[in-house]
Amino acid sequence: MLQQQTASQQIAELLFSVATKTLGKVSGRPTLVLTPSHVADDLASNWPLALFPQLSEDDKTRLSLRSPLDLAQLIATQLEETSEFSSLLQQVSAAAPGFLNFMLTTEALQKHIAQFADDRVELVPQSAADQRILVEYADPNPFKEFHIGHLFNITVGETISRLLEATGADVVHVCYQGDVGMHVAKSLWGMRQLFATEDMDLESLGKLPLTERIRFLGRSYAAGAAAYEDEPAAKVAMQDINLLAFLASQKRLEAEEGITPKVDYAKGKQFDPAVLAEITALYTTGRAWSLQYFDTIYERLGTKFSEHFFESQSAEYGYSIVTDHVADGIFTESKGAIVFLGEEEGLHNRVFINSLGLPTYESKDLGLPLLKQDRLGEYDRSIIVTANEIDEYFKVVLKALSKIYPKLAAKTKHLSHGVIRLPEGKMSSRTGNILTGTWLLDESQQRILHILSETQPDMADVEKKTLADKVAISAVKYALLKSNLGSNIAFSFEESLSFTGNSGPYLEYTYVRCNSILQKAAKVSENGSIAKHIDTLLSIKEHSDNELNSTERDVLLYLYSYSDVVESAAKEYAPHQLCTYLFGLAQRFSRFYEACPIISKTDTTFTPLQQRRLLLVAAVARVLRDGMTLLGMPVVEQM
Repeated sequence: MLQQQTASQQIAELLFSVATKTLGKVSGRPTLVLTPSHVADDLASNWPLALFPQLSEDDKTRLSLRSPLDLAQLIATQLEETSEFSSLLQQVSAAAPGFLNFMLTTEALQKHIAQFADDRVELVPQSAADQRILVEYADPNPFKEFHIGHLFNITVGETISRLLEATGADVVHVCYQGDVGMHVAKSLWGMRQLFATEDMDLESLGKLPLTERIRFLGRSYAAGAAAYEDEPAAKVAMQDINLLAFLASQKRLEAEEGITPKVDYAKGKQFDPAVLAEITALYTTGRAWSLQYFDTIYERLGTKFSEHFFESQSAEYGYSIVTDHVADGIFTESKGAIVFLGEEEGLHNRVFINSLGLPTYESKDLGLPLLKQDRLGEYDRSIIVTANEIDEYFKVVLKALSKIYPKLAAKTKHLSHGVIRLPEGKMSSRTGNILTGTWLLDESQQRILHILSETQPDMADVEKKTLADKVAISAVKYALLKSNLGSNIAFSFEESLSFTGNSGPYLEYTYVRCNSILQKAAKVSENGSIAKHIDTLLSIKEHSDNELNSTERDVLLYLYSYSDVVESAAKEYAPHQLCTYLFGLAQRFSRFYEACPIISKTDTTFTPLQQRRLLLVAAVARVLRDGMTLLGMPVVEQM
């Protein structure tokens, strides 16, 4: 069921109709904003200011208009003469230098409460219903731990996906992971070294819990990364292992996925079969453990991917693309490598196939769009979410792509976010040199658990731990999303985990408060459940004649802008807009709750005024729940 136009949307349409009737063809559409106080006015528009420069001198003379204020007064008069005026507006007035201010009728304001409380009503316009959009995010690399940057990335990518889905788009959630490359070689080298020094092998390691196996892979990578920088012989050994890992990846693709290799990485080189078999076993097993570990994190965060792509396959696409376009000058041979001369495009040069004859990250990313199209078919957009540290890198890759596959390049958008800065004094929690995303979640969970142990002493421990984890995830996600997407985040445990202020727990607490009111009302009405009680409220046709309290007006007017906020956040890839909106709604609801009594312990039935306010509570609860869900926050029912 589609949402009906709210009063503010109807006024905007009426403004446009009056303006076109009076002035003829006009460009743009009117927008309305909430006024700071709803004592004198509810909404305001600068439409006359925008229209006045469009008028010809003949129009100004014909209508006796000397300023935008004159135009505002003319439109106000014409609005008062429309048949719709009395049902929508108590008054409309012009204000310098060319604004229109509106005071809505009580009837117009309360008329649409029900649709915001009704889960069957679609609140967000389906403006992207005809689009198929790929959103690529998370992208943690096997053989490395899920670091705090991945947590930021998956939070942003999941929310962008959900916002686009809310506007009707068919979104394909894509995860792209680096299962070949020097980072893998470093890890495999490190595994062999740790096996030798710690008297361990792959079989004994496989008997340990998954978290310990992943920790071992993390230590292996740290050992390999350090040796690569400090030990020339180790660096050469890792380069040899890198080639073997590429060959192992081809064996896995053929054996597990039936994909025949396209590229001959070996180029006739001979290898010790025993060493290749050892590297293949380490590679396939370690890769499988990593993916299993990442799945546990995705589940915890409420993320499900439609498709997984891997560099082992995109590398073959990219390698072929690069080598096929040396002859036409798009790529250039240089010192045994193949490069893209980005300097000629105002960018910088990058290597796409290295001097060892292996594809680099650049080559893999170049091949990925073609791989996506081959596997998924046609799509309208492909959004790649990464940290802003590689903005310049992606400019080069997309420029190279545009020279070969311009249509794919035009469909591809690189969307970047900032990085997380944590308080000093937390470096002891590092694993190697990486602060993990799970550490941040676990630390937040423990701090919430400490709060719950004081506020909910009678709650069962298992229930308390589950609740703490959900609130912690909500807190962390909201903290990462509430700022502009390009901003770096200075994460504060005190601020992010607070149950007051601009935080995830505050939104959760407000939602729980709404549910508590509705639960009490359900008991009074003997409906048995909140859902049944809301259905009863929705079936009531009569409206309260009581004037709206100013805090009640504030909530209603703010509530009605939810649809526009979600649509804007989706179009502009701006989750912070929804965060700001939800915090504002929670604040307004708190003021309304303090100022307007709703139910008492002695109630046995509800007056029309109480029914209106209960419906408003249900509407706020629904929008908070829907909004938090779009942000990827688990919604809790008690606290």
